[in-house]
Amino acid sequence: FDGVAVNVATMTPSKARRLGIGFVSEDRQAEGIVQEHSVGFNMVLPALSRVTTAGVLVGRRVRGLVARVMDDVGLRPREPGKLVRLLSGGNQQKVVIGKWIAAGSKLFILDEPTRGIDVGARQEIYDVIRRQARERGVGVLLLSSDMREIMVASDRILIMAQGRITREVAPDRVSERDLLEMVLVRGDKGADIAGVPEAHG
Repeated sequence: FDGVAVNVATMTPSKARRLGIGFVSEDRQAEGIVQEHSVGFNMVLPALSRVTTAGVLVGRRVRGLVARVMDDVGLRPREPGKLVRLLSGGNQQKVVIGKWIAAGSKLFILDEPTRGIDVGARQEIYDVIRRQARERGVGVLLLSSDMREIMVASDRILIMAQGRITREVAPDRVSERDLLEMVLVRGDKGADIAGVPEAHG
């Protein structure tokens, strides 16, 4: 990963974070946010090294980083002290993505990133992801069971079976039905699908 040999079998969340890999779980309530803490707390949690000196939080750094990330993800209302559990599902997911932006991640792995989110918020999240890829060169791996999401949000689609990529297609060359057939009929049984939206590197 990024020129460094990686042993997936020994990978841990802390090792992945140090490498610059951010993971957005499909269960944001249980694994993505600390519900009883603020927006600001959640956003800086994986980025403490960027806002501390000798292990002490530097307030102006925290405020500056959180303000930039709230702008990056389009969080509304812009209230860093608000408890995350009081936000809508779409805004909670923006906080989850925002914390990995704050950490300076080079790769986002997004597992069902818009599950349980309304249509308008979905589009906003896609836009956030695309901007990160386009402007910061972030790599993005999108895992989704929603064929339409894969078609809309990706510019490369990878079909996998038993841990191996069996086919790569461009979303503008196939229909949702074609894609479903590749996974269920033409591909191996149990094939999975992933999208790579605006991926770089």
